[in-house]
Amino acid sequence: MVAITVILAAVIGTFVLGLGDSVESAPQASFDFSVQSNDNVQIRHRGGDNIDPNNVEIRVDGEEVAANTDSSGSGGSAFTDLNSFGAGDSVYIDSDDFDPNDNIDIVFTSGDRQDIIGSFTVPE
Repeated sequence: MVAITVILAAVIGTFVLGLGDSVESAPQASFDFSVQSNDNVQIRHRGGDNIDPNNVEIRVDGEEVAANTDSSGSGGSAFTDLNSFGAGDSVYIDSDDFDPNDNIDIVFTSGDRQDIIGSFTVPE
């Protein structure tokens, strides 16, 4: 009985003091991945929350890679230079950064927390 009271007091105290509000959840968004005719991968934001590119890493088999706004995969603005990544926006990964069967993950980062919010396996 004492243990239950202590646990309830801790939970209620956390929310009363506002500590429960400091937890940031990962954005909810939907993505399309497609291999282009030049073998680059397009990542298109289909809908959901707008995402701050500074809180996102694009990783190929766990290693961060650069993405940009040009369909050639090597020009345009860097993904991290965008103000926001929202519905209808696309970024591209250069085909030199991946091989068939590699996993491409979109990882939302916030402090020590990392959440995969999109994933794709490159076809052969």
